[in-house]
Amino acid sequence: MGKTIIAKPNDDSKVYLRRILGLVPCIGFIVGVVIGTGIFVSPTGILRGVNGSVGWAFIIWVLCAILALFGGLCYTELAASFTKSGGEFTYIKEAFGPIPAYLRVWTLFVILSPADMAIQSLTVANYLTTPLVGSCMEAPYWSVRCTAICIFCKYLHNLLNLLLIYCEAKDNFDPIIRTSTRPCYHCLESAKGRPGFAPY
Repeated sequence: MGKTIIAKPNDDSKVYLRRILGLVPCIGFIVGVVIGTGIFVSPTGILRGVNGSVGWAFIIWVLCAILALFGGLCYTELAASFTKSGGEFTYIKEAFGPIPAYLRVWTLFVILSPADMAIQSLTVANYLTTPLVGSCMEAPYWSVRCTAICIFCKYLHNLLNLLLIYCEAKDNFDPIIRTSTRPCYHCLESAKGRPGFAPY
C-alpha cells in the first residue's frame, strides 16, 4: 500500500487522503454506477412496448448500450481536457459560465439525487418483499414503503459516513467534539450527587 504520514507538531505539511484508486475499486465504482436499479425495472416496459418480442428487446438494449458508450467517451474526453476536480460543474462552468454550473449542481442535489434515491429504495424494497408474499400476489403497500424508508435511511447513513470521513481527513474535529460534549458529561455526573459543569 502506502506509507503512513505522521504529522509532527512543528511540521507544516498537511495530512490528506491519498488520491489513489486501484483496479478493483475502479471496477466496483463503474459497476455500481452503470448497473443501477434500471436493469430490474425497465425490461417489463420494453417488452410491453415491443409486444413481447425478445429479439426487438435485445436490439433496443444494444442501441442503448451504444448510446451509453458514446456518452462515456464524451465524459472521458472532457476529463482528459479539464484536469481540475469538480466533474460536471467544472465542464459546465468552463463552457457556459458559473450560473449554469451552479444551477446544474443545485438541480442535482435538490431534485435528481433525492429522486434517484427514492426510486432505488422503492425498487429494492419491491424486490426484497416479493419473496415474502409470493410471486402470485403483489406485496402489501405498507411493507414496501416501510422497507423503502429503511433503505433510504441506510443511504443517508452511508452519505453521513462519507461526509464525516472527508471532514476528519480535512481537519481533526476530536478537540471540538470533546469540548462540546464535556458539559453534557458533567451534567450527567450531577445526577449522581456530584456538581455538574465542574471547571475543567
